[in-house]
Parts: sequence; structure tokens; C-alpha cells
Amino acid sequence: MSASLTNPRRLTMTAFTRSHKASEQVAAALAGIEVVSLTIDERTGGDMSLQFANSHRPDILFVDVSGDEPAAIARVESLLRQKDVDMHVIASGADATMDTVRRLMRAGVADFVPQPISRSDLLSSIEAIANRIKGLASGSEGRVFAFLKSGGGVGATTLAVHAASAIPRAAGRPVRSAILDLDLQYGRVALYLDIVGKTSAADIIHSPERLDPVLFSAMMSHHKSGLDVLAAPSEMVPLEALEPGVAANIVDLARQQYDFVLLDLPHDWAAWTSAVLGKCDLLFLVLQANVGAVRQARRQIKALAQEGLSHVPLVVVLNRYRGRLFHGQIRLKELQEALGRPVDFLIPNDFKLVYEALNRGASLAEIRRWSKIERRIRDMVTGALARVPGASALAAGQGYSHEIRSAG
Repeated sequence: MSASLTNPRRLTMTAFTRSHKASEQVAAALAGIEVVSLTIDERTGGDMSLQFANSHRPDILFVDVSGDEPAAIARVESLLRQKDVDMHVIASGADATMDTVRRLMRAGVADFVPQPISRSDLLSSIEAIANRIKGLASGSEGRVFAFLKSGGGVGATTLAVHAASAIPRAAGRPVRSAILDLDLQYGRVALYLDIVGKTSAADIIHSPERLDPVLFSAMMSHHKSGLDVLAAPSEMVPLEALEPGVAANIVDLARQQYDFVLLDLPHDWAAWTSAVLGKCDLLFLVLQANVGAVRQARRQIKALAQEGLSHVPLVVVLNRYRGRLFHGQIRLKELQEALGRPVDFLIPNDFKLVYEALNRGASLAEIRRWSKIERRIRDMVTGALARVPGASALAAGQGYSHEIRSAG
């Protein structure tokens, strides 16, 4: 175990235990593991409040919980919901029921280790977390892009699908890409790609405790282009059916298996939206040139700020842009003034070509390579790669001349 943990720094772990016996088991399991600095906080009096100063927050928190003490579980859930917490939690218990384990996994704990605690179980959990931390530090994990809608029918799903298809050409090399359709009620990614999947996000919602890399990989549907898809449920599912911890785990698993992960999100915000957006490397806010879409886009930008997500890079994409004014459209200059920020990318309107691609379940390049809309989407993707740390090398030499500020 110790030889396989090659993190550039030691991992810190704090164990809150409810008994001296549990403390001894944790200490024995980590005996001789030099890369883990262990602190044991034995709280036999039952005080399991979990508060940390930023400077003293451990990499791993081990929490001894009891299936008959809902308050302790609620405190773990509350900790994981905090926006500024980036800590990996291992839960453990001697009498935890399946409902308790399921609730903890939904909340976002990294693993559950039964008691009595075996050395192999605990070290296996820590090793998985160590690999996760190592991947984040090296930047070797995939990049995550989310598509936000300024309203219904703005074409964000279409852009997400064709952006995914454009990534290999923009990167200049084969890459592993996936789309996660998290629009649980109206998701249409699988429909647009003519995919009939046997599984969907509903399977994760119904059995979150089974979610692991093997299950996640097995649930992905495959498109002929090489793009993988996590389909939305075939039947309407309440947005709140997806727990924040589970949603975050889905994104984590995806970025571990793919170079690029695109998220198609519902227009409405759910309890898990912030947890997902906080894991993104770049956000695409899609709107059209009408007053309603601009107002909704402003609300989305405001919501991002209120949720503490202003640090996540955001680009604004004006879709179905005609250049000339049509009924209901507003001028680009007026749109940017109303939005309070520049538009970053213009995607022209080509309903006929997009509709043909949809009917055939194909990419725009397959239907008509070098069409204006296909080139603009590829330019958008190339521009996105250039803005994301660690991904800029993929776009080297690909230049993007159709960003608004350089297009005039």
C-alpha cells in the first residue's frame, strides 16, 4: 500500500471515533503507512460535531457513525453540502443499516468501511482517495464543460452534442469524450444521436450505493462517432430525485474516465446544480437574440454569483444568430449592454442542416464538413480549450478567429 501511494505530499487524516476499540482498529490498520499522517479524535461522549478551520482541514475525514443516531449522519451531510469544503469522507459503523449506508453514499461520502475495521478495507479506501487527489494535483483528469440554458428552446442541447463531436478535430488528436444528459425531465441527447440505451441516469438515481467506476462505465451508451453518452431517463424524473453527493460523484467518475466531459443541464436549478457546476472547468451560457432569453441569461449569471460560482470561467454563446434583424430579435450591441458583458461566440442559424443531422443521428461534419455552422462550433470549442488550464496544449495551432472581440 505505502509503495503505491506516491503523492508529492503526505496525506492528513482525522478520525472521529465513538469508542476506544474503533480508535485501536483505525490505528492498527494504518500502522506503518508513512504517507498518511493520522490524528484520532475519540469522542465517546457522543459529541460528533464536525467543524474545521480552513488551515486545519484534513485531506481525509474518517467518521464513526451509528445507524441509530440520525443526528450524526445529518452532521456529515451538512459538512458535505458546504460549498467551500473539498474533503474526502470515509464513513464507518458497526451497526449501520443499508438505509444508512445508502443515505451516506447519496450525501457524497467516498466510501463506507464496516466495523470491525479491517486493514485491507481501510487501506483500499484511502488508496482510491489518494489516487483521486494525485490526479487532481497533476491535472491528469478530464476537463468538464457544462451547458447552461437561458431558457427553453435556445439550442443548448444541440450545441452540446455538436461541440462534443467537434472536440477531436479542435484538439487535433483522438480524445475520449462523453456527454452526461442531466436534464432528468426533458433530456434529448440520446434522441439527437439516435441512441437507444438500455440504461440511463435513472439507474444511478434508483441505486446510488452501487455507483462505482465499473458500473458507471457499463451504463454509458456508445455513438458511432466514438462519443459516449449517459442518457437521461426515458420517463420524467423529479430533479430532486438526484442527490447532490451522487451528482458530484457522477461527474468525478466521468472525468476520471474521459478526456472531456460535457454536461447538458436542465434550465431549472436543483439542489445538486451547484455541486455539479463547482466541478466544471468552463461554463457555456447559451442564449438567443431576444429580450426573454437575455433576461433569463442575466438571472443565470446572478445565480452563479449567489451560489459562489463566479470563479468558474464562463463564456456566453449567442446561438442561431442571423446577422440581420428579424422579428423579435435585438441588436448585438443592445444585447451585450443588457447582459452587462460581451458575447464570446456567435453561432449562425442553419436550421436545415441541424435538422438533417438530428434526423440522421450524425454530427454536422458528417452531413456537410466545413459548413459555416460546423466551423463556428469548432472555433467555439477551440476557444474553450485555449481558456482551460491544462487543455490549451490540445488546441495549439488551431486559432479561433470568430470570437466576438476579434470578429468586430
